[in-house]
Amino acid sequence: MPSERALQNANQGVDDGNFPRIEGLTALYPNLVMVPESMSTFPCAAFTRDPELKSVVWADLGGPQVAYVLGWKLVELNVAEAGKLQHARDQEALFALLDKGRALIVIADLYTGQEIIRRKGYKDMRVLLPPLADPPVYIYLHKRHADLVPRLAQALREMRRDGSIERLTRAGLAVAGQSGARQ
Repeated sequence: MPSERALQNANQGVDDGNFPRIEGLTALYPNLVMVPESMSTFPCAAFTRDPELKSVVWADLGGPQVAYVLGWKLVELNVAEAGKLQHARDQEALFALLDKGRALIVIADLYTGQEIIRRKGYKDMRVLLPPLADPPVYIYLHKRHADLVPRLAQALREMRRDGSIERLTRAGLAVAGQSGARQ
């Protein structure tokens, strides 16, 4: 499901909640309640096929040569003219745009982007480091589940304290063929 539609569905109560999302979305989606304990971080990076590009910052990004997943608020809040960017329904589609030469830069999750490049065998694509951002991400629940927020936050704190979140993150990255943690 496209990112923006997932947020709208959660806000309308069609879905119970949404994850991973950056802080501050309740202003845009008033029926969502953020669980105030982050699950992980979201290393958001630019990828390209252009050998001349070495690194980019948010201010460098604009225009139709840049693509992102529609509904990614991190991009929409950091790129002044995000409305002029190309968008795709998911990260797989982003890399297809890059592969076909329809975008110069795509903005994707660092680990997912690297996994797509590896799995699809894209030889001339690479990530531009450092990542554009690495914000904490949170679970948002529909307001009808607001009573669950304190218990869920406590469970996440306990999982962080006992190392469960880190172990699960490392295990997930290992399955995906990545290294490093998203903590």
